This record gives sequence, structure tokens and C-alpha cells, in this order.
Amino acid sequence: MSRRSRRNALEKSVCLLKRSDGVPKAIIETSCVLPPSVSPSISSSVPPSVPPSAGQRTPREARYSTSNTRTTYSRSSYSRRYRSQRRVPRMSTPFTSYRRSRLEDKGCVIHSSGVNKTEIQIILDVHNRLRAKVASGNETRGAPGPQPPAADMEQLVWNPELAWVAQRWSDRCVFEHDSFADRKICSRDYEVGQNLYYKWEGRKISNWKLAVESWYNEVDFFNKDSTSSFMPNDSAVISHYTQVVWASTKEVGCGATYYVPFMNGISRLYVCNYGPRGNQVYGALYRQGAPGSLCSGAVTQDGLCV
Repeated sequence: MSRRSRRNALEKSVCLLKRSDGVPKAIIETSCVLPPSVSPSISSSVPPSVPPSAGQRTPREARYSTSNTRTTYSRSSYSRRYRSQRRVPRMSTPFTSYRRSRLEDKGCVIHSSGVNKTEIQIILDVHNRLRAKVASGNETRGAPGPQPPAADMEQLVWNPELAWVAQRWSDRCVFEHDSFADRKICSRDYEVGQNLYYKWEGRKISNWKLAVESWYNEVDFFNKDSTSSFMPNDSAVISHYTQVVWASTKEVGCGATYYVPFMNGISRLYVCNYGPRGNQVYGALYRQGAPGSLCSGAVTQDGLCV
């Protein structure tokens, strides 16, 4: 085999390893997040590795399988054979991906995680009670207030896929937002919004009512004239409130993680994902009018669209 043919064969084997190393090709091509119960089968899409032919030494890149285990090939034998040849580029992880993987994989000591049926009902009840308060025009706070009534405020329902993605992110114990791409779910064609809540206490306490109300209390800094055209406030945080009461948001799913921080006690991290997302710049929080007057279907007693 000529030197060029041998190099082409080596590059082909490295390419195949790149495609199957770490993340299977089927997952790379999936643009949304799938819970384990609906994950695609990847057994037929992972390309097989190319074993070296008899008497042919394998370069360093091909001496690592997808589990990063060494074969019997030695570094010295590789160096002697390929010292005078141009090496195939090593499979190094891009710096940005390396930083992200280091952040995601640092782990934490989880005490417990997840939300139960009682907590799910509390999350929905508190959200819908506060949305109905705005829809009925009973919110007097603001900068200035009061907040005008809403004619098209949707009633929130639980979405287990949103909750699964939120729980997966919460279990990283990192108090920061992920990206829109990380939150996208396959069953819905919309972008997903997100609210985070963190609190440290001496023991494990579940208090979703406090978390949702803390987001909503940013209404103190919200200008009533901004309901028709949302714009982030440079002097105060209002985006948690606006996501809670964004009229076109119909679904919510949340995750909770209780973990041991660097000190004694228990930290709790709550993540709620919303779809379709709110906080769209220059978008309307809701359309003003009599409660439920612009609903396309049924209307609850509190003025929310069903």
C-alpha cells in the first residue's frame, strides 16, 4: 500500500471514530430533548469502527475506543513509524465545549430531587391564581400601577416533558440558565422560557408557593404601560414576573433538587420551564380588556382561557 493510500485509510478510520466517539450520530442529529422513554434507537446509526489490517500499526487517534481505553499498541512504536510523516490531527475537544462539559460534569451531592403530585398541584394553583389576579385587574402594584386587566390570559397546565428537561438541568446544581436549544422538547414546536429559584436553609424544606410568589413580586417594578410592548428593565429585574403572567404561555413543567452545598444545610434549586416562552422583546404580555373576552374557547370563573 502506498503512503497516500495508507494515509487515506487512516483518515477514514479517524473520521469514523469521531462520529461515534462520545455522542452517537443519532443523538447529534436530534435537535430536541427526548425523555428516556421516547429516545430514538441508535444501534443501527453508529458506524462500525475499522479494525487495522494484519501487520498494520494503528495511529494514536485510532488506539482509543469510544470508552477511551488503550489497546496494546505502544506510543514508542507509533513514534518510530510516523515520526517522519505528517500526523493526522488529534481529536481534541473545542475549548468552548470543554468548558461546558467541565461545568456540567462537576456534579454535586444530591440529597433528594423531583416534584411529587402535591407539589405539581401547588405549582399550577399558585401560577393560575396569580395570573387570574392580573387578568381580573386586581393587581394594584407597579411602577406605576395598577396593572390593567387581561382579555386573553391562558390557564397553565402541566407538561411532563418540560418537567423532565427542567429536572435534568436542576440536577446539575448550577444556578444559571441553560440555552433555548437545551430546553426544546420534541412534542412541541415552540421555544421554552425558564425561571430559576435558589435558597439555602438548615434543612430540606419544599416551598413552591414562596418560589413562584417571589418571581411574581417583581410586579413592584413593572410599568403598567409596558404590557403592550415588553422591554427588559435596566434598573430592576422584571423578567420572572413577566414570564409568570405571559398570556400566551400555556404549559409549565418544573424540577427541584435539594443538595448539600459547601457548608452545612441543604440548598434547594427550582427550575420551571414554560411553553411557549414569554419575554419576547416588543411582544405583548397580554391584550387588555374584560377578563376572558378574547378567549377562543371556554373561560374559567377567574377569567382564564381554557
